[in-house]
Amino acid sequence: MGVGYGGRVASPSRRAAHRSYMLPTAATRRLDPTDIVGKKVKKHFPGHGYFIGTITGYDAETEWYQVTYSDGTVDDLYRSSVLKFAQRYEKEEGRS
Repeated sequence: MGVGYGGRVASPSRRAAHRSYMLPTAATRRLDPTDIVGKKVKKHFPGHGYFIGTITGYDAETEWYQVTYSDGTVDDLYRSSVLKFAQRYEKEEGRS
């Protein structure tokens, strides 16, 4: 057993609980940018409506994602936009 807070002895499981806040989680570690390639998105194009596309690529040099829509149109977007459109797709279409 080791020494805990205030000179008290802490059990191994209690020490582990105190350290657990330092372990990386999905929310704290940077995810691989290519993890979302293949996901669906739903984007609004003014005057044309909503279109569903698929994230088809990622360019590490520019940090842009490539999205290809069903009509063949290709769009380059930043991660924040891609995530927003992917969330819209999941919310409105009920799929991922």
